[in-house]
Amino acid sequence: MGFYRFFAVFSLFIPSLALANWTLPADAINNTGDFASCTFDGSSTVTCANAVNLNATNATLTLTQDLTLIINGGLNTPDAITINPNNSYNLVIDLGANSFNTNGNNATINADIIAGSISINGVETVVNGDLVSSGGITINSGPLVNGNVTASGSITNNSVIEGKVTTGGSFTNNSGAVVSGRVEAAGTVMNNGTVTSNIDAAGSVTNNSGAIAGSINSDASVVNNGTVLGYINAPVISNNGSAPYTCDINSNLGPCAGAQDPEFDYCSEVTLLTTYGVVGSGGFTFGNGSEINGNTIDGTGNTPTPVGQVDTVDLEYPPLDPLIFPSFSGGASLDISKNNDPNDIPPGTYSTIDVAGGQNGNFLGGTYYIDTLEVGAKGSGTGITLGPGDYFIRNIIFHSGIYLNTTGGGPARLFIENGIGESNANQLELNSSGSAGNLQIYLYEGATISLGNGNMGANKETLNFNGTIYGPFPDNDITLGNNNTLQGSILTAGTIDVGTDTVFNYSPEVQAEVTASLGCAPVDAEVHHYRILHPQVLVSCYAASVEVIACADETCSATYDDPVTVTVSSSDADSTWQGGNLDSTTSADVNLLFSNGSGLSGLRNTNGGTANLALSNASPTAVDATQCFDSSGTTATSCDVVFNTAGLIITDTDGVSPLPATFAGIGASADSAGLSLPAALRAVQTNTTTGACEARLTGTHTVNLGMQCLNPGTCQAGQSFTVNNQAIGLNAAGNTANTSSLSLTFDANGRVATDLQLRYSDVGQVRLFASLPLTEAPAAPDPTISDPDVELVGTSVNDFVVKPYRLVTRALDDANNLWTSTLASGPGFKAAGEPFSMVIQSLNTANEPTPNFGLESSSAAVQVQFDSMAYPTPAAAGSDASKLTLNNPFTIDGNYAGAKRTTGAIWNEAGTVNLRARLLGDDYLGSGDAFERPPSPVGRFYPHRFAVTPGSDLVSNACSTYTYMGQNAIAVDYIVQALNLGGNVTRNYGLNYSNTAAVELVAAHTSPIDEATDEFDQRLAPFTQSTWVDGELTFSNSSIAFARRSDELPDGPYPNLRIGLQATGDIDSRNFASSDLSLVSQRGDAVPIGGTLNLRYGRMVLENTYGPENEPLPVVMRAEYWDGNRFLLNDLDSCTATTATSLNILENPSALTTTGAGVDSDLLTGELLPDSLYWTPPSPTATGEFLFEYQTDSWLEYPWLDENGASHRFPRAEAGFGQYRGNDRVIFWMERQ
Repeated sequence: MGFYRFFAVFSLFIPSLALANWTLPADAINNTGDFASCTFDGSSTVTCANAVNLNATNATLTLTQDLTLIINGGLNTPDAITINPNNSYNLVIDLGANSFNTNGNNATINADIIAGSISINGVETVVNGDLVSSGGITINSGPLVNGNVTASGSITNNSVIEGKVTTGGSFTNNSGAVVSGRVEAAGTVMNNGTVTSNIDAAGSVTNNSGAIAGSINSDASVVNNGTVLGYINAPVISNNGSAPYTCDINSNLGPCAGAQDPEFDYCSEVTLLTTYGVVGSGGFTFGNGSEINGNTIDGTGNTPTPVGQVDTVDLEYPPLDPLIFPSFSGGASLDISKNNDPNDIPPGTYSTIDVAGGQNGNFLGGTYYIDTLEVGAKGSGTGITLGPGDYFIRNIIFHSGIYLNTTGGGPARLFIENGIGESNANQLELNSSGSAGNLQIYLYEGATISLGNGNMGANKETLNFNGTIYGPFPDNDITLGNNNTLQGSILTAGTIDVGTDTVFNYSPEVQAEVTASLGCAPVDAEVHHYRILHPQVLVSCYAASVEVIACADETCSATYDDPVTVTVSSSDADSTWQGGNLDSTTSADVNLLFSNGSGLSGLRNTNGGTANLALSNASPTAVDATQCFDSSGTTATSCDVVFNTAGLIITDTDGVSPLPATFAGIGASADSAGLSLPAALRAVQTNTTTGACEARLTGTHTVNLGMQCLNPGTCQAGQSFTVNNQAIGLNAAGNTANTSSLSLTFDANGRVATDLQLRYSDVGQVRLFASLPLTEAPAAPDPTISDPDVELVGTSVNDFVVKPYRLVTRALDDANNLWTSTLASGPGFKAAGEPFSMVIQSLNTANEPTPNFGLESSSAAVQVQFDSMAYPTPAAAGSDASKLTLNNPFTIDGNYAGAKRTTGAIWNEAGTVNLRARLLGDDYLGSGDAFERPPSPVGRFYPHRFAVTPGSDLVSNACSTYTYMGQNAIAVDYIVQALNLGGNVTRNYGLNYSNTAAVELVAAHTSPIDEATDEFDQRLAPFTQSTWVDGELTFSNSSIAFARRSDELPDGPYPNLRIGLQATGDIDSRNFASSDLSLVSQRGDAVPIGGTLNLRYGRMVLENTYGPENEPLPVVMRAEYWDGNRFLLNDLDSCTATTATSLNILENPSALTTTGAGVDSDLLTGELLPDSLYWTPPSPTATGEFLFEYQTDSWLEYPWLDENGASHRFPRAEAGFGQYRGNDRVIFWMERQ
């Protein structure tokens, strides 16, 4: 440290011989000198169009406020320059991709530097700030950098860096160079100097002779010829120097067994982690409506912080103890319920432990080694009780509704190798009634936690988790569902993702309990600073309300709530204190009693004057100096209160009380809503004897009125504040230049005779101020004496709030345009389950946006809630808040004024939903709710796709393995569901939903593929079904036919015929998923349903039959099918039924008295069973012939032609009793196969 002290002392002897000086932002505003090319945005940014070269030596660049200096070029500095002397303000110099160079000696630069490349040169040059480069950084010999050094490229150090080094490339620390911090490198590290902390590198590390390093972690190799104070953890180590410990463990991160990390102070790291309580270093994401300690969570980063403002922190995680998950195997398996194993579980090694059936697994405490622990697979009221001890568990499976209790007497420490699940495990109670210090869960590398939703409805009292989760590895990801209430700490180097309406309880008491359970003494809370809120100017007949706040952090976003004692003093001896939280008062001093971090009292100074406020005897003592703010707490001020003996005051209509909150409104729209705010304006003077307010003037006077926007601190263009319908001047906080003149008449009491009517078109916390100049005139008590010229001034007695009149919810389309919702007609919005964006917008009475909404110092937190279904009505059961998921918080929208936007919102049901916007806690700036929050329709949401329910779809042939064309006995069954994006049924897609899809049947042959001439588009009736019930369409029909061609020409066979489904007519053109439409048909693509049909063109054939006249004459008949070339016996047909009643004589020239008879039967392998059908012998006995037919099923008919060319449908044959004599027209007849 002596070496560093040398620089600091030496710099005191540099003479201050400034030859040139600069002041920002003034030089930018005035376009002066070296900053002539620069502009100031009026807030906190100076932008320079060109490079800036500050060439004057011994010069000073002074700031008058916090500033970001953006230079579109390089920046060079000379000898002995001082930038931002005394580090008075926060300065960021951002050069983009350009270079930053310090070229001179003895320079002092108090700023953070961002540049494309950075070169720090110069003997005894000091940079107090961080260096960040998108390229490389070189610290040459001589300078001192007090800050972190970060580069995407390589870093070379030849001097002293008091901070952390992070590089995306390589790092070289040359001889004599010192890094007092950690080195993290994506590439190689070459150390020839000193690194007092750890070196962590993805590449190789060389610690050369004479070099010193704290410890080295490397994913590659390490060559050590120097001194390593701690350990070397790497896969390949060449150690010719000094290193007490070497190892290759734990993914080469963390100390070797037995080693003490020289940079590592366990409790310092632990207490820093537990200060935040909830940290996901890889990212923290949360759903809408989430809160911590009653504060809305808002912003982006990796920790919500205990006050709800999400921030990004860079913290170190102490390694696990033990470093390596222990090895074990074997052990008993317990099934507590089914096998009636005992409920008490002693310590030991177990293969599996399954607790179910409403039982309690009672772990007695000690050390356990368990491969898998499963709790609650079946049976309600199932849980486990953990005694104190160490539980090494590879896998934990929690099912919904289980509990985990701890017995106390010490923590139950769960060491998890793989993870804790399932993601659908809802309504868990993990240590709900125990102490947060009694449950600790430690995650080894790769272990994750994924659990479901917590409490149902609005109940947030039950703790779903109470304890500590600790994961020091970047892949230790924690995922929790919606509505969980969590108490304790979640600390992981991975990510944390929690759902909507998550509640974190992390009070100071819980923080202390968690810290103590981890073996460290809790850090006492402290007062960061005391803050005095007070009016700046007041008429002395009124008391000034003075509030003192004990702030726990720099921004006063949290208060110190432990006991506080403090004395507030007024510099004016005539001051007195009265009322409020005073404990005791002596002359101009008051001792305040604090409650919930603050205390207040009224300061009076009847005689007028300036009272300077100061604090003394504060206990506890604050870390930083006292700060003074105006009454709103938004504008820093001096600590003076000016009491005027005469002035103006604006109050409620009773002339005394503060102005109440009102609602944003303008003109006639405000009048019709009854929302003009009446106020009293008084011109008063103090009776110095009685202290009472008396009239200062009467009659008509011109009053200058203006308004200040306090929170937000800027008034927006296009907005108006009117008094009696006349617009007055709008001013940013702290400004009073813009006023408007009104002619007002004061009565005998010094009050404007008619109450002022106040209207503001925007929202926020505001203050009215007024002035009234009076010229010399006779004094009221003694007209012979003239009062001098004087200006009466004053403000509203309080800063009041104007709230949103109306909060509405509007969805955004893909082009970020506001979507107009539709019901049963008009275009649909999104598929159910598809992410969408929406805004909550604040409107005034004229339905115009209020642009300051969301710009408050702590942006107004909003959420959206399910209200009802706008369409369909009535909606299906379950169309409720459970279908709404908000994945991201609402943030200020850049497109729509007065709006906050969320992205990734999901509505999982069909129809149009009414959503209701809501302020968190139903409160705007502490003044209550908006005037109205009507339900806002969002939609129409439609099904994402249709899908056939697996297992419900089946087609089957009429006769097991085949079906005849035209045979109306094909069975088709299916259930089609209307699904959201996640694959769940949208049950609103039903009877009350208009223009639902119709589902039709189509047919196609898959091999070979049918052609248009095959007429498949005409041969299957569509059997359109359009009746949806609760998101499902059910079809079952066993009388479907595939027809023959229209010309009845035989075709086929079609052994690979598939039936498919097509959806048509949906209002939003919904269809099956394109990947499901795999069946190509002549009527378009379709979804094939299970089963293949074998279609055959069939016909029935009769043979001529002859026999003796005294015996039955058998009928010979067979079924044939077309094989593509000819008709063949259909030997698959053992299904076709035959009956004697279908036999019919067509011609009977011999007048034989015979009848068709026999036994009804089915064909066997395509042929009629012998003798099953026959003609009875003629009675009386006779001989002769006749022509007959068999009236077969329609699908076995055929367009026959007789010898005369006449057509007939049924098969025919000749039959003869007696001797067969042949046919006169046939000379020769032979059949050939």
